[in-house]
Amino acid sequence: PILYKQQRVGRFGKPFQIYKFRTMRVDAESGGVPQWATVGDPRITRIGAVLRLLRIDELPQIFNVLKGDMSFVGPRPERPFFVDNLSREIPYYSERHRVRPGITGWAQINYPYGASIEDAKAKLSYDLYYSKNFSLLFDLLIMLATVQAVLWQKVLDHDLLMRLLTQDTPAELKQPGMFMHEALNYRDTWRSRLLRTTRWSPP
Repeated sequence: PILYKQQRVGRFGKPFQIYKFRTMRVDAESGGVPQWATVGDPRITRIGAVLRLLRIDELPQIFNVLKGDMSFVGPRPERPFFVDNLSREIPYYSERHRVRPGITGWAQINYPYGASIEDAKAKLSYDLYYSKNFSLLFDLLIMLATVQAVLWQKVLDHDLLMRLLTQDTPAELKQPGMFMHEALNYRDTWRSRLLRTTRWSPP
């Protein structure tokens, strides 16, 4: 079948059925053990590769948005198998479930496919940053970045994204043990560059 559903973990850890266009062979997990998708994954079909390239394999998830299981913007929902494993390996991993999962998100436009625990840690920094700073404007800019990534295979100019971020870093984001330093350093680097090259001043 072209359209299929799969169980994912949503807000507050509640499971739900996600809808997707099939991009892999039917026997992609013949061994019965869930596997991460990787760049150039041999299980992906030719048509599936095109769907993933254009990012339209996620379009059926609009039904999930209408049902209230997902938002257009938010952390990507993971399968229960991966959530259980990553929650044991990564401190604060469950914090990403404080907001609804999304079709696109801050982590998706800033980090490629994750296929390891280290990748999951890196993506978590972006997910936590989003959950602490989400707003309507932030969502709109992420959606614009997603559209540009689909049409031109590049991320929206980060100067524009950084305009939305406030000058002061919330103290709780600097707590030891939280994987926030990468996102915060990334934000601060682009803010400094923006201040040097434009007349914009942070609020």
